Amino acid sequence: MHLHISAGPPLPTEAEAFLDARLEADSKAAHEAISESADDGMRQFTERQAKYILLDLYKQARDDFAEVRAIFGDVNNNSPQWIEAHEREKALRTALYLILSVYRHEADYNGDWTNHLHLLP
Repeated sequence: MHLHISAGPPLPTEAEAFLDARLEADSKAAHEAISESADDGMRQFTERQAKYILLDLYKQARDDFAEVRAIFGDVNNNSPQWIEAHEREKALRTALYLILSVYRHEADYNGDWTNHLHLLP
């Protein structure tokens, strides 16, 4: 007994072109979906890290400002150290409020992050 396998008649050219185009489109869509998912995951991670870095920077600036105020007092607020510490603290506080106001409207808003902000003036 012999087994003979025949490839059968070839597909019409139009059908081959259609299938090739469909395969290419599906492959491209899959690659784009994977890429978008990776980009979105990296964006979310980066934004989350930026929020915590900014919060840490603000805490440090607030501590520095408290230290400068302890040394110079509020009456000597013309010293360069006092002015610099105050401006840095104010700028970082403003940035934190801005990030929080934007973040509150995002779909992935996590209220737990705001628990860290109870120390803000």
